Amino acid sequence: MSLAVAKLDDLSWRDLVEAVRDRIPAASAGNWTLHAPVDPGVTLLELFAWLLEQRLYWLDQVDDAYRLALLRMLDEAPRPAREATSVVVIGPEDPARTDAFTLASGETLTLFRRGDGLVFTTRESMLRLPIARLALDVDGLDRSGDLAGRRGVELFVSSGQVLTLTLFSAAPMPAGAVDSCALLFELDTVGEIPSQWSNLAVDGVDPPARLAWFYRTAAGFAPLQVEDGTGGLRRSGLVRFTPPADWAPGPVQLGEFPYALQIRAEDAGFTYPPWLRRIEANAVSVRHRTAIDLKGPVLNEQAAEWRPLPGQRLQLPDAARPPLAASLSLAIDEQDGQTQTWLPTDDLGRHRDQDRVFRVDRDRGQLIFGDGLTGRVPRVPMKNPKLALTGAAGGGEAGNLGSGLRWEALIDDPLAPGDDLPLRGRNPVVASGGSEAETPRDAVERIAAEGLLPQRAVTAADVERLARTTPGVAIRRAHAAIAFHPAFPCVPVPGATTVFIVPDAPRFEDAWQAEGRALVAAPVPDAGAVRAVRDRLDGARLLGSELFVLPPRYRPLSLAIEIAGAPADPTALEAALAWRLQVFLDPLIGGDDGEGRAFGDAVRPSALQRVAAEVLAGEGEILGVSAGLDGDPPAPACGDLALGRHDLVYLTGLSLVVRSPLAMGGLR
Repeated sequence: MSLAVAKLDDLSWRDLVEAVRDRIPAASAGNWTLHAPVDPGVTLLELFAWLLEQRLYWLDQVDDAYRLALLRMLDEAPRPAREATSVVVIGPEDPARTDAFTLASGETLTLFRRGDGLVFTTRESMLRLPIARLALDVDGLDRSGDLAGRRGVELFVSSGQVLTLTLFSAAPMPAGAVDSCALLFELDTVGEIPSQWSNLAVDGVDPPARLAWFYRTAAGFAPLQVEDGTGGLRRSGLVRFTPPADWAPGPVQLGEFPYALQIRAEDAGFTYPPWLRRIEANAVSVRHRTAIDLKGPVLNEQAAEWRPLPGQRLQLPDAARPPLAASLSLAIDEQDGQTQTWLPTDDLGRHRDQDRVFRVDRDRGQLIFGDGLTGRVPRVPMKNPKLALTGAAGGGEAGNLGSGLRWEALIDDPLAPGDDLPLRGRNPVVASGGSEAETPRDAVERIAAEGLLPQRAVTAADVERLARTTPGVAIRRAHAAIAFHPAFPCVPVPGATTVFIVPDAPRFEDAWQAEGRALVAAPVPDAGAVRAVRDRLDGARLLGSELFVLPPRYRPLSLAIEIAGAPADPTALEAALAWRLQVFLDPLIGGDDGEGRAFGDAVRPSALQRVAAEVLAGEGEILGVSAGLDGDPPAPACGDLALGRHDLVYLTGLSLVVRSPLAMGGLR
């Protein structure tokens, strides 16, 4: 039974008057006999009921101060504003410029000829190389055209596959480089695996494959140390490396120097072959942020007007708006001649009278100080006050932009120090993830919702939900087998729980098949995903319990269907039956609810006949269904084919046998 949410202000004036009037005989011991509106006592009761009704409306009105107090009790706080992130591919304005130069961390980029003040900055340094174009070779087959046409390339379909990436440079690579260059690898993935540059990115998950990188030298290929932001091609990311001094180009082609890299997958355990959508050179991750470094009259003149009174404010100029609260630090030369550091807080109410804190109003671009009871009142010399503010501005939804935009920047020209070198760039991926600071109301609602989520692995539902929501990996299904111990599969073991996890993978309804990508009928999690789920459950399990994480156990199933009829195209009908039954039996989207067949669900010929009959649609009559498990040939199924309690099936093949009604004889 569900309970309605309590409402505290549901009493009306009439309800209050009637409730009090009903109590008059008992409260007055029968002495108060006139209860009509003309009685002065009843008039007073009606007046008090009117006043009380006004107060009742306050009961459900909770302001932000109360919400912040509640969050303090839970040791929580509203989330700060987040910056949008993206990747920009950098090139000089002059395409003929062939020198390499370094783009430092924190360099400013603005939208080309927009002038709207939107600023992104680089998150790391990058060595910009004079790369003119890229070429990709997969086992001797040139796939550059597929990448150029955004058709994508399926990688590591077979073991031992070798990828050769050629970077055609307009000039020889710089000798003795100390900075890292970067390549953008954009992948198509299923499930919620954020890219490396996302605010939600999860690091530390073991890769699905150990990628070995090599570079070409005059004597052959040598190992190359890289910083792989793709996590072994689990997600989109940047691959960074320092160009080796002995990196040798091949023969010059039309004035371009081809430098080759090779990629090999060792210990590959991909759930499905990675699908490479794009490779870009000279890529750098950026975020919607710009540095703040304010001092001098812009702040000091305001401080000169301060008096030792509560509620002092400091207005920031437009260039420092909107401020990112958590990044700010304010230095104030106070009356005693000491320079003190003031820090931001989300709630002045949690501080004492001497705490040097301020609250940030992002919308108005102001710093708000305490009143002497909750937060210190700033006191500065009346003459020549000195303030200095450092931090960053940006964040919010304004930074969420589309892809393909043009960006520009100015850096110090390495060939002519003191002169500016204009740069141009574009963001091949969207800028996303920017959000405004969370309001106290939103924070309370979020934390209340999170409180309903399992934090400990107590019940089977808790275990399954924690496994499915493991950050950094895409787990589509989880099945908790209580009292199942992998070492003792035939005996219930109290305190043991085994979780079978099914990773997300491209399915039939996706666009993957339309592009000819490999479809994995029985998806198996890679070892890194299994470890990530195991580590999460290990931290949530109860003391004394045992938790095991395993890939699912699949049972291959082959079918044969015999029909009586004369279909117009038996081959097409057989393909349609195979597709529909494969979907019905699929571990991810099968079953009657489309959420995947239940673990241990027996193979029922009656259900297979029902699904097949929907496909036949009058083209024939089903005479029988034959099935074979675990590689056995299909045999007439007289009853259900039982599976183990924790098994799944997948279809490996289907054959259609067509009987002519005329050849069967008998009355029909």
